[in-house]
Amino acid sequence: RFRSGNDGAKIIRGIANALIDRLESVLFVGMSDVVNRMQGSFGSDRDHYTKTLMRPDLLILDDLGGRSTSFVKERVFDVVDKRLLTGKPMIVTTNTPLSVMKQAADLDDRRILEVCVPIRFDGENFRKSTAADNLKTAARLLG
Repeated sequence: RFRSGNDGAKIIRGIANALIDRLESVLFVGMSDVVNRMQGSFGSDRDHYTKTLMRPDLLILDDLGGRSTSFVKERVFDVVDKRLLTGKPMIVTTNTPLSVMKQAADLDDRRILEVCVPIRFDGENFRKSTAADNLKTAARLLG
Protein backbone atom coordinates (compact mmCIF):
# COMPACT_ATOMS: atom_id res chain seq x y z
CA ARG A 1 0.00 0.00 0.00
CA PHE A 2 1.21 3.49 -0.80
CA ARG A 3 0.89 6.77 1.10
CA SER A 4 0.99 10.27 -0.28
CA GLY A 5 0.10 13.83 0.49
CA ASN A 6 -0.93 15.96 -2.50
CA ASP A 7 -3.87 15.51 -4.89
CA GLY A 8 -1.88 13.99 -7.75
CA ALA A 9 -0.10 11.60 -5.44
CA LYS A 10 -3.41 10.58 -3.86
CA ILE A 11 -4.80 9.65 -7.26
CA ILE A 12 -1.66 7.70 -8.13
CA ARG A 13 -1.85 5.99 -4.74
CA GLY A 14 -5.48 5.06 -5.45
CA ILE A 15 -4.58 3.55 -8.81
CA ALA A 16 -1.70 1.58 -7.31
CA ASN A 17 -3.75 0.32 -4.38
CA ALA A 18 -6.66 -0.71 -6.64
CA LEU A 19 -4.26 -2.76 -8.76
CA ILE A 20 -2.66 -4.30 -5.69
CA ASP A 21 -6.14 -5.25 -4.44
CA ARG A 22 -6.63 -7.06 -7.78
CA LEU A 23 -3.30 -8.85 -7.18
CA GLU A 24 -1.55 -6.93 -9.95
CA SER A 25 2.11 -6.09 -9.36
CA VAL A 26 3.05 -2.44 -8.86
CA LEU A 27 6.48 -0.93 -8.35
CA PHE A 28 6.81 2.65 -7.11
CA VAL A 29 10.35 3.97 -7.45
CA GLY A 30 11.91 7.40 -7.38
CA MET A 31 13.94 8.29 -10.43
CA SER A 32 16.84 9.32 -8.20
CA ASP A 33 16.86 5.78 -6.80
CA VAL A 34 16.87 4.34 -10.32
CA VAL A 35 19.80 6.53 -11.33
CA ASN A 36 21.74 5.82 -8.12
CA ARG A 37 21.27 2.07 -8.50
CA MET A 38 22.35 2.18 -12.13
CA GLN A 39 25.32 4.47 -11.53
CA GLY A 40 26.89 1.99 -9.15
CA SER A 41 26.11 -1.01 -11.33
CA PHE A 42 27.74 -2.30 -14.46
CA GLY A 43 27.02 -5.02 -16.97
CA SER A 44 24.89 -7.83 -15.61
CA ASP A 45 24.04 -5.96 -12.36
CA ARG A 46 22.61 -3.03 -14.32
CA ASP A 47 20.78 -5.42 -16.66
CA HIS A 48 19.30 -7.27 -13.66
CA TYR A 49 18.04 -4.01 -12.12
CA THR A 50 16.60 -2.90 -15.46
CA LYS A 51 14.73 -6.22 -15.70
CA THR A 52 13.38 -5.58 -12.19
CA LEU A 53 11.84 -2.35 -13.50
CA MET A 54 10.25 -4.23 -16.41
CA ARG A 55 8.59 -6.98 -14.35
CA PRO A 56 5.68 -5.24 -12.61
CA ASP A 57 2.33 -4.80 -14.29
CA LEU A 58 2.54 -1.07 -13.48
CA LEU A 59 5.70 0.95 -12.93
CA ILE A 60 5.42 4.32 -11.21
CA LEU A 61 8.47 6.52 -11.80
CA ASP A 62 8.40 9.36 -9.33
CA ASP A 63 9.99 12.78 -9.69
CA LEU A 64 11.58 12.99 -13.09
CA GLY A 65 12.15 16.72 -12.68
CA GLY A 66 15.64 18.11 -12.35
CA ARG A 67 17.47 15.54 -14.41
CA SER A 68 20.39 17.09 -16.16
CA THR A 69 23.38 14.88 -16.89
CA SER A 70 23.62 12.80 -20.02
CA PHE A 71 23.87 9.67 -17.84
CA VAL A 72 20.56 10.48 -16.14
CA LYS A 73 18.90 11.26 -19.48
CA GLU A 74 20.12 7.96 -20.91
CA ARG A 75 18.75 6.03 -17.93
CA VAL A 76 15.38 7.77 -18.19
CA PHE A 77 15.20 6.97 -21.89
CA ASP A 78 16.24 3.33 -21.31
CA VAL A 79 13.57 2.73 -18.70
CA VAL A 80 10.78 4.51 -20.58
CA ASP A 81 11.71 2.91 -23.90
CA LYS A 82 11.91 -0.61 -22.49
CA ARG A 83 8.51 -0.23 -20.80
CA LEU A 84 7.09 0.99 -24.10
CA LEU A 85 8.55 -1.99 -25.94
CA THR A 86 7.12 -4.45 -23.39
CA GLY A 87 3.69 -2.84 -23.72
CA LYS A 88 3.41 -2.40 -19.97
CA PRO A 89 1.97 0.82 -18.56
CA MET A 90 3.71 3.31 -16.35
CA ILE A 91 2.93 6.47 -14.50
CA VAL A 92 5.55 9.20 -14.50
CA THR A 93 5.48 12.14 -12.11
CA THR A 94 7.43 15.34 -12.68
CA ASN A 95 7.41 18.98 -11.68
CA THR A 96 8.66 19.92 -15.13
CA PRO A 97 6.02 22.10 -16.83
CA LEU A 98 4.37 20.49 -19.83
CA SER A 99 5.34 23.46 -22.00
CA VAL A 100 9.01 22.84 -21.18
CA MET A 101 8.72 19.13 -21.94
CA LYS A 102 7.01 19.84 -25.28
CA GLN A 103 9.78 22.23 -26.32
CA ALA A 104 12.61 20.00 -25.12
CA ALA A 105 15.04 18.63 -27.60
CA ASP A 106 15.71 15.73 -25.23
CA LEU A 107 14.64 12.36 -26.56
CA ASP A 108 13.56 11.21 -23.08
CA ASP A 109 11.04 14.07 -22.73
CA ARG A 110 9.66 13.37 -26.20
CA ARG A 111 9.43 9.65 -25.45
CA ILE A 112 7.61 10.29 -22.16
CA LEU A 113 5.07 12.48 -23.94
CA GLU A 114 4.70 9.79 -26.60
CA VAL A 115 3.76 7.09 -24.11
CA CYS A 116 2.06 9.08 -21.32
CA VAL A 117 -1.04 11.24 -21.12
CA PRO A 118 -0.16 14.45 -19.26
CA ILE A 119 -2.43 15.32 -16.36
CA ARG A 120 -1.82 18.53 -14.43
CA PHE A 121 -2.44 18.71 -10.69
CA ASP A 122 -2.52 22.16 -9.14
CA GLY A 123 -3.32 21.07 -5.61
CA GLU A 124 -1.43 22.35 -2.62
CA ASN A 125 1.94 20.73 -2.08
CA PHE A 126 1.75 19.01 1.29
CA ARG A 127 5.50 19.41 1.78
CA LYS A 128 5.20 23.20 1.72
CA SER A 129 2.41 23.25 4.29
CA THR A 130 4.26 20.74 6.48
CA ALA A 131 7.43 22.85 6.29
CA ALA A 132 5.48 25.99 7.21
CA ASP A 133 3.90 24.19 10.19
CA ASN A 134 7.32 22.93 11.30
CA LEU A 135 8.77 26.45 11.12
CA LYS A 136 5.91 27.81 13.23
CA THR A 137 6.41 25.05 15.80
CA ALA A 138 10.17 25.65 15.92
CA ALA A 139 9.66 29.41 16.31
CA ARG A 140 7.18 28.83 19.14
CA LEU A 141 9.52 26.37 20.90
CA LEU A 142 12.56 28.61 20.51
CA GLY A 143 10.49 31.70 21.09
